Amino acid sequence: MSESENIISVEHLDAGYPGVRVLQNVNFDIAKGEVFALLGGSGCGKSTMMKHLIGLNPALAGKITIDGLVMNEVNRPQILRRIGVMYQSGALFGSM
Repeated sequence: MSESENIISVEHLDAGYPGVRVLQNVNFDIAKGEVFALLGGSGCGKSTMMKHLIGLNPALAGKITIDGLVMNEVNRPQILRRIGVMYQSGALFGSM
């Protein structure tokens, strides 16, 4: 699949927090209209991935592209106007 057909691309992403690398060298693409789920046990990095996908936390390494825009401080407001994220509970928003 070409990059232009993907609505989300994650390339060589290292994600985590200062002094703690939770995810290393993560790669995936999500095509427009595709249903995608993050599954895993407690503490495996699902919430960390989501926080990075919506720009709450910057990537330690690698790149996240959403709808053709690289997630960074400059593009984040424009990206967030195009997407929505809904969580089962308010756990993510406790970090804001």
